[in-house]
Amino acid sequence: MTRAAALLLAAIAAPTVGAADAPIAWETLADGSRFYLHRGPSTVLEGPAWRCWPDARGFDCIEAQAIAGVGPSANRQRFRTLPATYDALLAASTDQGYRCSFKLGRLMEEEIVGPEGTVARQVWIELAPKPAWTREMIERSARTHRISGAAWFPCPALVSRLQRSGVAALRSKASLKK
Repeated sequence: MTRAAALLLAAIAAPTVGAADAPIAWETLADGSRFYLHRGPSTVLEGPAWRCWPDARGFDCIEAQAIAGVGPSANRQRFRTLPATYDALLAASTDQGYRCSFKLGRLMEEEIVGPEGTVARQVWIELAPKPAWTREMIERSARTHRISGAAWFPCPALVSRLQRSGVAALRSKASLKK
């Protein structure tokens, strides 16, 4: 999903006037990661949800959301500090990096996106799967196109799980990024 589409859907899903500026209550999970699931009144958008692991440079995060009738998507984000409000979280998020989505219950799409747009895309149907991109392929493409934040994570496996269990399932796995 493009950043503009995510912002538009977030605006549609905003809970109430002023609520987007309310402080986020990040939940600390057993493995030390932080989790937040946005629960707006939208019947179209589930989430978004973020799972963030602290490291020496801040927080390494996976963001996931699902659009009714379309399917879930996930991407990797990096924050120096965890944003304190939902508006700040959306403003700090980026379209750049590695992401994937499971669309219409049958199509898997992987993308690497840079400042100028998509630099690589792979789409396959669930009945005829292709091998998911490897860590090496994603890191090489990121170096070639000078894209920061294009870190690998098991994206196709994650969005397949989110398709079955919902976006809140991002909370349940000890380490989804490895």
